[in-house]
Amino acid sequence: MPKSSVPGDVGDDGVDDDSAGGIRWLRLAYQAAGRSVPEKSAWRSSRAMSGKARAIAALALYDEAQRVLEKLIENGRTELKDGMSLLCFEKAAVHSEAEDFSAALHCYDYVVNEWREASSLLDNGVAAERLAIALQAKANLLCDLGELRAAVVAAGEAIEIMESLLKQRHDSRIEQRLASACHSKANAAFDLAEYDMALEFYDREISIYEGLPARGDEEGFSLPLADGYMSKGNAIWASGNPNGAIPWHNKAIEIWDRAVKNGRDDLSRNLAKAFFNKAITLKSAGDAPGAIEWHGRSSEIYRRLVEDQGQWQIANELANVYIGRANAINSRGHDQESLVWFEKAIDIYDTLANQQGRQEFAGDLARVRALLAFALADLGEQERALLEAERALPVLQRELIRTGRSGFAQLVNQLQNLMRRGA
Repeated sequence: MPKSSVPGDVGDDGVDDDSAGGIRWLRLAYQAAGRSVPEKSAWRSSRAMSGKARAIAALALYDEAQRVLEKLIENGRTELKDGMSLLCFEKAAVHSEAEDFSAALHCYDYVVNEWREASSLLDNGVAAERLAIALQAKANLLCDLGELRAAVVAAGEAIEIMESLLKQRHDSRIEQRLASACHSKANAAFDLAEYDMALEFYDREISIYEGLPARGDEEGFSLPLADGYMSKGNAIWASGNPNGAIPWHNKAIEIWDRAVKNGRDDLSRNLAKAFFNKAITLKSAGDAPGAIEWHGRSSEIYRRLVEDQGQWQIANELANVYIGRANAINSRGHDQESLVWFEKAIDIYDTLANQQGRQEFAGDLARVRALLAFALADLGEQERALLEAERALPVLQRELIRTGRSGFAQLVNQLQNLMRRGA
């Protein structure tokens, strides 16, 4: 279970299962109330449970700890308010794991309000740093939910706070947090198709990491730097310069490939993502065979992670590799083989959106249905194309209004044109 990374965090109690955070907070709440604390084993969740199920089980512990602390605070124990904020910050991440994103956002809103007030009243650097961290976490969640303008604002405020703190004192830890906040703002700008802003903040992130002194471990800051390199490559590609993006993808691949070969299998997903981004870039540069090759390398890793290791939380990334491969095949000339890969992607997104109830993927399911409709129309299968278009269009229109995702507007127009031609 994620633990709070804000200054002044409570200590770990040595429990290593996914209920550790909730157990720790419940023990502290019971101790503050003068109540006896049950044995830790009474709260442990089974490792056989899914990550989502473990998160839901852990939330019951957080809820009980929060209930106890709230009652104590209402009865005058105001010294516990800071602990309540730390609990809610950590609880937000658990809500996200449990896929209760509205509750996670509510927790972040509470924490931001509390730490904003503390920072204002006390002129306290620790409170200000906590506020910046909470704003960035909120920005990341807003970005995941498609609320991109709000994400830019939240990340921008986090950046301003970190910059202000660095003017007061030099602190490499705050520099790292500033780099991370720049990455968050750049990601939101990228999803809004505001590529100049995205590149500005990816460059700021990269400059910070490249300027930080090496740490004691061998990897140093190379891993977040690799993420910055890859993201910058994506922004350069999206702005219309695929050849300019390839060197940045190669920089990222070199770092992650070395780490995986050195035993960091936990970074295999990063490597697969870098392969995928290089494949997309090669396709845009007119190298369809190269794109198909790198899509194959990416899907090989993703299939191992999703199908063999059961990491369904990243199944959407495998679906996107399938979409990319289908598009690369089509770029060589309309090909029946591309339909197979579009349909594989639809199967994954349908499972996520409709069977698992992950409605944040409804727009992606509609997007790939639209792509399948265009491919079918190009192959002369007009009836099937219109069927997929009719299924995709209303969802894309709704998601365009909700999220403002730039790519959805173009797809809506293309689907309407397709349906007019087929009418």
